[in-house]
Amino acid sequence: MEYHEFFVDRPGDYRVDVAFTDRNTDKTTYYQKYVSVLDFSDENSEVELSDPVLFIKSEEFGIETVKHYNIPAYFDSLSLNYTILNKSEELIITTTLSKFVSDSSFSRPLPFNNYSQSDLEFKGIDYSKPRVIQTIRRRLFENPGPIIFELNFTDLARGNYRAEVSVELASGREIKNQKVDFGIVGPNFPYVRSPLDLAEPLGLLMSEKDHKKLMDIKDPDRLKNAVDTYWLKNISTKQRAKDTILLFYERVEEANKLFSTYKEGWKTDQGMIYILFGRPFLIRRNLDRLQWSYTTNLYDNQSNFFFIRPNTKSIHFGFDNYLVERSQFYYQLYYQQIRAWETGVILFDTL
Repeated sequence: MEYHEFFVDRPGDYRVDVAFTDRNTDKTTYYQKYVSVLDFSDENSEVELSDPVLFIKSEEFGIETVKHYNIPAYFDSLSLNYTILNKSEELIITTTLSKFVSDSSFSRPLPFNNYSQSDLEFKGIDYSKPRVIQTIRRRLFENPGPIIFELNFTDLARGNYRAEVSVELASGREIKNQKVDFGIVGPNFPYVRSPLDLAEPLGLLMSEKDHKKLMDIKDPDRLKNAVDTYWLKNISTKQRAKDTILLFYERVEEANKLFSTYKEGWKTDQGMIYILFGRPFLIRRNLDRLQWSYTTNLYDNQSNFFFIRPNTKSIHFGFDNYLVERSQFYYQLYYQQIRAWETGVILFDTL
């Protein structure tokens, strides 16, 4: 679903605040962005730089505007477009594409230790260590009207990126700067369609050793057969196996739609709990804490999960990311739930 409303009637700097609430889970996602509307008719304006806009180009779908942070990697190239108005200055325009060190792992098991604040899994993205992928510098002389720039990027691997445009005077003094952050995810995101899409989320059910062995299979047909073998080896009937598989990957897709941040939603702690245990009966929020209840008894430790939101929000990290509070107390519950998935009992026995 898309919603458009245009209410800006004059140039200037604006802040856009958007809140999305899912009526099924009561989860609210907040998004904030600062935008500038340029006034190309202003005779007193010397230099203006528009917000950079991303487009994806593919042979199958043509050209599409990027509307979300996570971009499925089915495109042939990614295009960055921006406009500069220059009337009387010699300018140097530098466009930089950087990639950040970021956590791409899926959630560790519930009985394991909590993440420490120094862990990348806790921070999510390390903005202090960008790796420059590409830099383009151009010199722009006085021009009577706006100039549109377009830069194309190809072969971008999964990860988190920033495209930054800097405008400097010939003397070297920076006068304008704009950034756009984005993430590259799998080509089918948020859906599960390929053997790789089927195999990756099984890390939530399999041991680390067995999952690594599964992911070492590079041939798609062999990988699909290995996934089928995993599901069928413990489930008594084909129909039950089919229904179990369908339910599992439905939840993976739902988690991608509900909980994606700087990584796919199924990899997040909320995504893990949602996939393993289903939709909570009740959700309670208190500042940076979140409680998911699977019972009317809010004090039953076996049926309640608690999340914290790390204090990592900044001008760059705007994700509504929660980490579950892990404990050895969940050991029996956690592995019982995994066994319920592996045997198909999950179809008849919920938390």
